[in-house]
Amino acid sequence: MEKQILELLIGLSTEVKGMRGDINDLKTESKSMRADINDLKSETSGLRVEMNEMKLDMTEMKSDMVVMKADMTEMKSDMVVMKADMT
Repeated sequence: MEKQILELLIGLSTEVKGMRGDINDLKTESKSMRADINDLKSETSGLRVEMNEMKLDMTEMKSDMVVMKADMTEMKSDMVVMKADMT
């Protein structure tokens, strides 16, 4: 009977050690996943900054195009006036 109890205790001890190993593996994987998530957060932050910069650039370009269009319209009007003066 004592031998059976001892065998059960040894088996239980082995099982607990295996579970501890599994728990340590899970902790390691969890730390790795946290690091990956933090990296993704940093990359996402960087992308947001770049996208905001692109939006600003596009807004400036749109504004420049509006100004150019106005300048071209004015030049066209001036050319019509000059042509009328020549005739």
